[in-house]
Amino acid sequence: MRKSIVSSFCFPCLLVASLMMGASVVSFAHPFPQWSADADRYELRAFAEFLTNHPWIANKLWEKPSRANDKDFLDGNKELRFWLQDHPRVREEFREDARAFMARVGDFERSGWNGSDHRRDWDNDVALFDRFLNDHPRVAQDLRRNPSLVDNGDYLESHKELREFLRDHPGIREELRVNPRAFLY
Repeated sequence: MRKSIVSSFCFPCLLVASLMMGASVVSFAHPFPQWSADADRYELRAFAEFLTNHPWIANKLWEKPSRANDKDFLDGNKELRFWLQDHPRVREEFREDARAFMARVGDFERSGWNGSDHRRDWDNDVALFDRFLNDHPRVAQDLRRNPSLVDNGDYLESHKELREFLRDHPGIREELRVNPRAFLY
């Protein structure tokens, strides 16, 4: 009897004391109430890389982000379904607001890859490549359909201007390999 009185008295006291000292109480109502900056960057980068490796799925999600919540779409695109099963935070973001999440992915692709602020250089590179694409609309169309063409020797052999541009701008070439959506929007 004495033990139950002590334990029933001590637990509420410890709870009140911890709340008064500013300790947080874990909420189980939402499994991921806040992302840390590192987790956020990791998940955004991982998803952006998934999109890079699955251009057909990427195009469909950019057209209509809510497809990530569509059972039929997921059944037909098992890679995305399995990826979302392995990344519950991203799955939850899609459920909450698919369009907003894809906008965050786009923002991250344009500016968040290197972890520091090289905005001016980035803007110059984007503007330079954009001018190149405007001057070469067929190349622009091809790259938007298949960004991996920047690494395709046969394609580069038959498109001398692109080959020379990428040779003269190795930073842009590398960014296109890692993050094509940042340049090909």
